Amino acid sequence: MMKIQSSISVQSDPGKMDSNLSLAVCFGYVNQTNPHVQCPFKLAEMVLIILGLSSLSLLTVIGNVLVIVSIKVNKSLQTVNNYFLFSLACADLIIGVFSMNLYTIYIVIGFWPLGPVICDLWLALDYVASNASVMNLLIISFDRYFCVTKPLSYPVKRTTRMAGMMIAAAWILSFVLWAPAILFWQFFNGERTVPKGECYIQFFSNAAVTFGTAIAAFYLPVVIMSVLYWQISRASRSRVKRRDSHKTPGVSQEARTQATVLATEENRERKKSKEADGLQVQHICSSTIIGKTWK
Repeated sequence: MMKIQSSISVQSDPGKMDSNLSLAVCFGYVNQTNPHVQCPFKLAEMVLIILGLSSLSLLTVIGNVLVIVSIKVNKSLQTVNNYFLFSLACADLIIGVFSMNLYTIYIVIGFWPLGPVICDLWLALDYVASNASVMNLLIISFDRYFCVTKPLSYPVKRTTRMAGMMIAAAWILSFVLWAPAILFWQFFNGERTVPKGECYIQFFSNAAVTFGTAIAAFYLPVVIMSVLYWQISRASRSRVKRRDSHKTPGVSQEARTQATVLATEENRERKKSKEADGLQVQHICSSTIIGKTWK
């Protein structure tokens, strides 16, 4: 989350601004004892921002709720791959419910109105959920990679327990990477340097820490996913080439299909003939036994 500078300014001439409209637009967060405080956006701009971001948040919530409910209710969808999607949907749902809506308020009114404690909790939840979303995408990439490159050995290890351990590792790693630093950095540093009315991660003022967390949380997973999907594509093309190399050259697909059908029919007729011979032998044996018994 990028640092947002407070864009609230003070009018020198009270006559240049409708204080009642300003207070109404800012949803009552502006101090009524200072009617000359100006909001960062005009009314029309604020309506567009609120409608756009709220619609995006609503679509995010609805889409991920549908995914979660579908997997939870339909037992046929409760597969290893869908468990990864379930975890991904939970992370995105948290972002849609909390992160996006509070960020909309922050943008619209131009300052953070909920105090430092809620600010730190919001940032921790936002970054943990966002990083967990990236980690789940990384897990899905590894899962698909092993399914393609190890089609015989990997499915045996691809159990529900293994999926649960990988999902838990993704969430724990995301929590350890972000939550302690966001919540307790002010105590490590000895003071809180984030100004009142603003909300951003305090240790982002350190360039080295910012660069390191960006590499670990975003760029490294993206690079790994890109390499994995490139390997998946390469393995798939190689498999197609091997399959084509085993086919008879100069024979069309239609001819191969007809040959396969004829071979299947011949095998079926041969099987029926063997079954008929077996029944005939069984009948002869039964007749012989019965005849000897009557004698």
